[in-house]
Amino acid sequence: MAIAKCKECGKEISTEAKACPHCGYKPRRTSLAAWAVLILILFGVFSAWRASRDADEGYAERSKAAAAQLAAMTPEQKARAAATRAKADTDRQRQDAAVNRAAIGARLLKKSMNNPEKFQLESALVIDKTGAVCYDYRGQNAFGAIVKGRSVLSRDGKRFLSNTDDGFVKLWNAECGGKSGQEVATAIRWYAL
Repeated sequence: MAIAKCKECGKEISTEAKACPHCGYKPRRTSLAAWAVLILILFGVFSAWRASRDADEGYAERSKAAAAQLAAMTPEQKARAAATRAKADTDRQRQDAAVNRAAIGARLLKKSMNNPEKFQLESALVIDKTGAVCYDYRGQNAFGAIVKGRSVLSRDGKRFLSNTDDGFVKLWNAECGGKSGQEVATAIRWYAL
């Protein structure tokens, strides 16, 4: 048992005393759990700092490697690389525009339903190369039954027909039949519906 001075009255008290017998001051003691939490917080901060520093170093190394690779290229290789990047950027912009058109079409489709709250988009396929959008959905009909439906947004965006419209089968076969594409229904459901 050690003796220390009371922080309140300055008289000597035991370090194990829960309160000063002279003035009643209760010294605050830090529990083992509080120390453990503090250590965990400090460890987390250190880990985050270390990860950030490592990521910055990795980025710097990749940048240096890319610069060295670019410097080693011939003018023809540089031109081919630039053309490849430009094509990839154009393709990505075209795909993004098609996905945005698909989201707009899905919102219009939902609004056209008898009961928009019962609308469920099952599939929205953006066709490769053309950008046409093929929809499969479920909606409530005039009798209250949930029925399957299909719609197609043409590649030029000028025609948007559902399976109940005249000319739908011809447009579906021309734009969607047997064609592959990118499924974007999940993204549309999350961000647009």
